[in-house]
Amino acid sequence: MADAHNHHTASELRDGRVLVVGGGGNAPGNPHAAEVLDPATGRFIQVAALSTAPRREGHTATTLVDGRVLVTGGVDNDACVTDAEIYDPATNRWAATAPLLAARQDHTATLLANGSVLVTGGSTAACPAPNAEIYDSATGRWSPAGKLSANRAEHDATLLLDGRVLLTGGYDFSRGVSSPEPVTVATAPA
Repeated sequence: MADAHNHHTASELRDGRVLVVGGGGNAPGNPHAAEVLDPATGRFIQVAALSTAPRREGHTATTLVDGRVLVTGGVDNDACVTDAEIYDPATNRWAATAPLLAARQDHTATLLANGSVLVTGGSTAACPAPNAEIYDSATGRWSPAGKLSANRAEHDATLLLDGRVLLTGGYDFSRGVSSPEPVTVATAPA
């Protein structure tokens, strides 16, 4: 890899390549906090600079139905961000999209059957976000999706066959570890 990465994301692109974004291993202000692995050659190639938070970590990256990748939240130089941006592998360009409704770190982002993205939790001492929101990839806008039963960070989100998203485990920085049992189910719109 061209850069060191930790607390980063790795997303498979529609052509089989892998986009690696952000992470605490990047030097402050590093404009090349994203690179693509071509599995056929085994080589990493730096891609265009992120448009908003170049030292992003604790974020999510979700490959959308159209092949672009939505990157949300996290921290940039220790400041929680609401920034969201989209990478288009066809043009090798990043573009800002509407910001999250709440700053988030260590949250989840789940691609739903209708092409929208459900973002949940991410509650930390610095960025409390005990709620959920949905990104409409057709309009590029966010809307509230309700409160969670507990503040959660570092949890898992699983899309169920019936379209609901099951949230399990995680950490509540105000009360300690959340139950490892399934405790929150968010219903996504059709």
